[in-house]
Parts: sequence; structure tokens; C-alpha cells
Amino acid sequence: MSIRAAHLPCMARLMAPSISSVRARMTSRAVGNLLPAKCRQLSSSSETLGGAHPEWATSLSQAVRRGTTHLRLRESEELICGEPCCAAFGKRCLCRLSMFLERLSHIKHLDLSKCELDRLPEVWRMPQLETLDVSDNLLDDLPVELASAAKLRAVRAVGNPLTKGVSPQLQALVVEEIK
Repeated sequence: MSIRAAHLPCMARLMAPSISSVRARMTSRAVGNLLPAKCRQLSSSSETLGGAHPEWATSLSQAVRRGTTHLRLRESEELICGEPCCAAFGKRCLCRLSMFLERLSHIKHLDLSKCELDRLPEVWRMPQLETLDVSDNLLDDLPVELASAAKLRAVRAVGNPLTKGVSPQLQALVVEEIK
């Protein structure tokens, strides 16, 4: 649920046993209309209270905290390196993302498009990863290790130089659009 802690008393009132199961499946926006005006600062996502529709996390800490299966870091400022010792200081790099990888083992869909990346972190070590969008980056190639990701079924890499081409092991994974 993407409800701020301040709204928990209001949500408890709404989710009391007397509330019908129909109301329990309402979207957070619809539930927000039932709350007092001061408590209508709910997420504007389409996630249902039952969790039927996935919600994209847009930061690393949010993905870890929520345990969401979808992470979108497209053009993320969070990937700008703040490590003075790193050669990419002040630019987007993999330092922070690499540190979070083991805590992101639940991620199924990862969007790293438009992040100016020239290489990928070891995303093939993410056991649940099904789709990876690395479009519009600066990648010369796709690591052959991606083929070892057990559940990976699609990699979107359009808009990258890919000067080294795509290895035969990855050809079946690379797609124009992720469905």
C-alpha cells in the first residue's frame, strides 16, 4: 500500500470489518475521496489496496522499503555519483545501484533507460528479473552474462551505440518493445 503513515488511523477506520469487500478493492484515489479532506494526501497511483496492479518505485530506497517488483530509474538523479574517488563523480554511474543490488532481489521489472550508462551493473544476479529496459544509454555492448539470468525474458536496448553488436546468446532476449 502506498499510504503515508499519517493516514494509517484513517485507513484503519475504512478497512474495519464492517466495510464491504467491494470497498477494499477500490483504488487509493477513490478511497481518498472517502477520507476527511485533511487526509486526502494519498498516492495518485493506480495501485489498488489489494495490490492487484503493480506500482513502479522510482527510487532505490522506495523499492527496498515497499518490496515492489517494478523499479523505474529512468533519467534518475539518484544515480548521479557523489563519491569523490569515483571517475564518474558528478555524472550518472553504477556505484549506488551496485550497492543496492542484493537488496533488490525481488525486482521483476527494471527500467534503467535514459541514464547515460556506459555499462550495466550485474543485474543478471537479480534472481526474479524478467524484463530490463536499458534503452537510450551509452552501451557499446550487452554483457553476455545477461543470458545466465534465469527468469529474464526481454531486454530493451534501442538507442544504444552497441558498436560491439549483440552476442548470439542474447539475440532471443533483445526486443524493440517490452510487453
